[in-house]
Amino acid sequence: MHITELAPSGWDDRLAFPMLSTSFARAARTMGLRALYATDDIGRALVLVRSVPVPIVRRWTTRAKVYVDARQPGFVTELVDVLRARGVSYARLGDAAWGLPASAGTCRGMVTITTHLMTFDGTLDEAKALARMAPKTRWQLRRAQRENVTVDEVRDERGLDAFCGLVAETGARMRARDVAAAIPETFYRAVFDDMVRRGEAILLLASAGETPLAGGLFFLSPDRMSYYHGASTRDRALTALNGPTALFWHAMRVAHARGIPSFDLGATTPTNDPAHPHHSVYHFKRGFGGELTELRSGEVVLSPAKCRFQQHVMLPIWKRMYPLYLTLVGRRALAAHAE
Repeated sequence: MHITELAPSGWDDRLAFPMLSTSFARAARTMGLRALYATDDIGRALVLVRSVPVPIVRRWTTRAKVYVDARQPGFVTELVDVLRARGVSYARLGDAAWGLPASAGTCRGMVTITTHLMTFDGTLDEAKALARMAPKTRWQLRRAQRENVTVDEVRDERGLDAFCGLVAETGARMRARDVAAAIPETFYRAVFDDMVRRGEAILLLASAGETPLAGGLFFLSPDRMSYYHGASTRDRALTALNGPTALFWHAMRVAHARGIPSFDLGATTPTNDPAHPHHSVYHFKRGFGGELTELRSGEVVLSPAKCRFQQHVMLPIWKRMYPLYLTLVGRRALAAHAE
C-alpha cells in the first residue's frame, strides 16, 4: 500500500462520495487535519490526521479519521497496519456521513459503530413527498410559506457572510453548553471556495427578507445528497417562522430536480424519550416522512497507552484550547488556500 501527502493523478475521478475528494481534504485543513492518500490495487482511502502541534507530545496524540472506497476485503487490515506503523494511536473508519463499505472488510480489534440516517426517496414528486410528511411538519411548512420565507443557494460573498453569521451564532451556543465540536466558519468558507465550485456541495440559506434564519451544508453525488451540518438562529421572534423546515423541504426538492435518488437528513438518534437530548431533533427529522437506515463505520485503538494518555491528560486541556486552536489553524489554512 502506498501513502502519499499529494493526491495521486486522477484521484478525484469517479469518487464514491465528496468526502473522499481533494477539495474536502483542503477544507479539513481549517480544522487542523492533514491529508494522506492511501492506495493499492483494490481501493483507496483519504486519511485525515491530527495531532497536538507541540513537538514533545505530537507522537503521543496522533489520531486519524479515514474515508474508505474499496471493493475487496483486506484493504482495511492493510491500511490499519500501515497507520499503526506511522504512529497513529486511534483510527475512526468512516463516520456518520460516509460509513465504512462492507466490501472493504474489517480488522482485528475494530469496534463496529452503527449510525441511523433519516433517508428519503428522492424520486418522489412534490405531492407524494408532502403526503408522507407528518401533519405538524406540513403546518410548519405552510407557515413558513405564508411568512414569505425563502431558501436560496449561497452563490456570492454576501450570502456566505450571512451563512457564516449563523455559524458564529450557533458556535457560541455550543460553547456555552461546553460542546467543543462546533464546525468553524473557516471550514464553510473553504467548502464554498472549492467544493461548491466543483459541484460537490451546496450551501442553502433560509431567510425572511434580509434576515437569515437557517443554513445547511449538503454534499452531492450522482446517487446521494446528504445533509452534513448547519446553523440556525434561536431568536424567539424568528424561530416561529420555521426556517429549518423550509430549508430541508427545499433541499428535498433540489435532490428531486437533480435526479438524485437518495436524500438524507444526516445522522439521528431514534428515541421516544422526551428527556433524551436528541429527542427533539429526531422527531423534527422524522416529521418529513423518511425512513431510518443504518450506516456502518468503525473504530480501532492502535495504541492503548497513547489513547489513555490522550483521555486522561490531554482531553481536559484540549477542551479549553480547542476554540483557539481552530481559529489559528483555520486562518492559516485559508491563507494557504488563497495563495
